[in-house]
Amino acid sequence: TSHPPHGLVVDARGGFIGIDLAPPPLEPAERDRLGELVEAAGRALAAIGYAGPYALDAFVYRDGAARRFHPICEINARYTFGFIARALGERFGARRLGFGPVPAGATVLVAPAPGDPATAWIG
Repeated sequence: TSHPPHGLVVDARGGFIGIDLAPPPLEPAERDRLGELVEAAGRALAAIGYAGPYALDAFVYRDGAARRFHPICEINARYTFGFIARALGERFGARRLGFGPVPAGATVLVAPAPGDPATAWIG
């Protein structure tokens, strides 16, 4: 079963800080191409004997004034934070999974502790 795409939340330097389950702003042709590649990746993984979860990383970027779509930059043959965010969304109605400062109204999943400032939250 494939799931709809989600957005990656990054900081100013491009570092991962969360998942946004709202549909990303993809053009219809981009969404179609991504779906084709998800299916093709599944077939290729199955052909080499893999039978488990996987996800594709894709992104949209600007090249000057032009919008570009890079439909596959990585195949993650494992559970990803996208799977975790989706499970939390289904269970608790969350739309975002985040790491770092907790915004108002979010539910803390992992609170910082002495010597470990890590936090995780859903909102």
